[in-house]
Amino acid sequence: GIPAGIDLVIYTPAIPKEHAELQYFRDNNFPLMKRAEVLGLISRNRKTIAVAGTHGKTTTSSIVTYILRTCGIDCTAFLGGIALNFDSNFVSGTSEWVVMEADEFDRSFLQLNPHIAVVTSMDADHLDIYGNHEEMKSTYLKFMGQVREHLLLCNGLQADTTVFE
Repeated sequence: GIPAGIDLVIYTPAIPKEHAELQYFRDNNFPLMKRAEVLGLISRNRKTIAVAGTHGKTTTSSIVTYILRTCGIDCTAFLGGIALNFDSNFVSGTSEWVVMEADEFDRSFLQLNPHIAVVTSMDADHLDIYGNHEEMKSTYLKFMGQVREHLLLCNGLQADTTVFE
């Protein structure tokens, strides 16, 4: 059963809109928020490292989390898959730093305001959402423009510098 006293139900776009449990929460007026919205709220109040890209987000965000924690920074992390060394996709930490995957699927990453972002790749993906590769790249550039301090681009990627003016 569903426990009493639920403050918030967080869901991802991977859950179909007609899913029975999600529909139950809607029908019974539970407060609902998309995962991206919650991560956006967190990224506004914490020093955030966001990892975006059509490939490599889970691996890269797991490595960044491991490096920070090994160096003594007790970061929190929201990973896109179960990291074997953490035995979870969530890592609870006590520092001001948080690592999170910046998911491009339904433009979710536009909810984030990271201090640092890594973009691993921008191959054509989710064209059912974007329509074409150019629109997808344009949305990535918009995300890059939201980065507060440092942007790291991998694999020879280039950002249109006019985005940052």
